[in-house]
Amino acid sequence: SLDALIMNQRGKGIFAGLPWFNDYWGRDTFISLPGATLVQGRFTDAKEILRSFATFQQTDSTSSNYGRIPNRVTTTDIGYNTADGTPRFIMMAREYVERSGDTAFVREIYPTVFRSIEGTLKYHADTLGFLTHGDQETWMDAAGPKGCWSARGNRANDVQALWSQQLRAGIWFAVRLGDSTSARQWNEQLLLLEKNFLQHFLSKGIVADHLREDGSRNISLRPNQIFLAPLLPERTRSHILHSVVNNLTYEYGVASLSQNDENFHPY
Repeated sequence: SLDALIMNQRGKGIFAGLPWFNDYWGRDTFISLPGATLVQGRFTDAKEILRSFATFQQTDSTSSNYGRIPNRVTTTDIGYNTADGTPRFIMMAREYVERSGDTAFVREIYPTVFRSIEGTLKYHADTLGFLTHGDQETWMDAAGPKGCWSARGNRANDVQALWSQQLRAGIWFAVRLGDSTSARQWNEQLLLLEKNFLQHFLSKGIVADHLREDGSRNISLRPNQIFLAPLLPERTRSHILHSVVNNLTYEYGVASLSQNDENFHPY
């Protein structure tokens, strides 16, 4: 069934789903890429998908979307309204090389990797090292007539976790190509992010779901904090896992918000 979603509609890609999502979505593509290709040894498909999305990267350095990988690619349109699609692309580019051994791809894809990080630093990074984004630019992007249902601007916790992984992957590429200047600068950015994340997102064992533009913390209990494991002390990771399992997990799935939250809507 998953194989049937790998398409050649506009370059190689993976449909987000049928029947309603018969387009390429960057976020969905790179979440599913390991299971669809890498763990099966289908490295040619994986590389073609990565190459395809690389061609859609925003390369206009004057655009605020500079360096972004698309959120959505259709037969007629390309949209860049996501903060998490780009980090996932860079993470999967590294994983592809590690699993396939295709070291020649490191040099081929590096310009895309470089733009992705430099574009973020230019347009979407704040002085604390966080990746900033709009209310509707995380995976929780559903909206209605009155706007975004789950506004999480302008610094969501899972986006910061993905940004840290993008930086780690970028450093990995830079080191292998001898770009010591970029590797050093990106590592400084990563250290800044890690230090400030604990200071601004973590309080008494509770992790904020997102920081608002004014710096205030939203502490809604969502499963997104599972992404944060690499950024947190072990005891905090254990506490978060316990909290998510006991407050959000049911026999039929995981809720995206605690039932005790005033914004929880069962229908």
